[in-house]
Amino acid sequence: MSTELYIDKNAGGRLTAEALLRSTGSVEIWLSEQAFPKHKTCIFHIADKGFFFNLGFIDGGLIFQRNQHVLKINESFFKQLQNNTTFIASWTPDSLIVLLGPMGFQGPSIREIININPIPAPNSLIRWAREQSLLPTKEYENESDFVARVHSGLAMLQDKIDAMPSRDIFFDIEYIRNKITHRRPKKETDLHSVIHALLSDQFFLASIEVIPEASSAAGNLDFLFLGCVKDCGLIKVCAEFKLAHSNNLYRGIECQLPLYMKAHGTSNGTYCILDFDSKASDSSDFHSRLASAASRGWQDRLSPIKIHHFYLSKPSTASKV
Repeated sequence: MSTELYIDKNAGGRLTAEALLRSTGSVEIWLSEQAFPKHKTCIFHIADKGFFFNLGFIDGGLIFQRNQHVLKINESFFKQLQNNTTFIASWTPDSLIVLLGPMGFQGPSIREIININPIPAPNSLIRWAREQSLLPTKEYENESDFVARVHSGLAMLQDKIDAMPSRDIFFDIEYIRNKITHRRPKKETDLHSVIHALLSDQFFLASIEVIPEASSAAGNLDFLFLGCVKDCGLIKVCAEFKLAHSNNLYRGIECQLPLYMKAHGTSNGTYCILDFDSKASDSSDFHSRLASAASRGWQDRLSPIKIHHFYLSKPSTASKV
């Protein structure tokens, strides 16, 4: 079986193959004017060598499927909450979840969930997706292709972090002689140069210029990504990074990033979380609150803010597990 990949063009590049292959993730879908699709509609499909992962509308219902596990939801589910046009389809290693609620998810919400057996994507498919993300590019055919390449490159940042034998580069460490006496996460601004270095090679291959501390009338944006799109010229993606334990975490995505996007004249934005304590923030409630804040601050349903979550904490050794 050859690799199959389809992602609805309305995703605008914010949904990528790399994102679909990760063990956890989510997709926010807006049903315009409560128009429940009556015809067959594929939101995404990815398959290779006995593995397949799908989301779409078939026979008057929403189908969310990972291999043999199928979560089917009828139209009646979407009518239970009045005037709701947004739902989130999310997955974990052992579950498929559909959450329905109002725009911004401020108010009542309902969900459907099924438990599944952990089914990781095959290594061959992960390798294929990674290779596609590293193909040299000079000019992009459309804006969606460029945005997708930016998000693919950002997603691969976690792979680089996971491959590091030591993550001391992300910490300020104090020693007495050769013994570590104190270890604390670096300040967010001190991490920018590290992130820039990790991203530079792959974005160079992709002909994407990375501008740190990009100035505008709204202030200094952490990173601005620039790429040339055929018949359009330069297209921008704004990226703001924030520590997961920051007191301004939710304000950053609700107020700060939308202002930067408006100042730079783009509807493409991504919010990147730098997490030193995954136990505190790796939960559906945490991500739901972020999605709610993003929806309140940026109400363009066709171009929602995409969230990347990076885990920088030092992994536990086998002896301590």
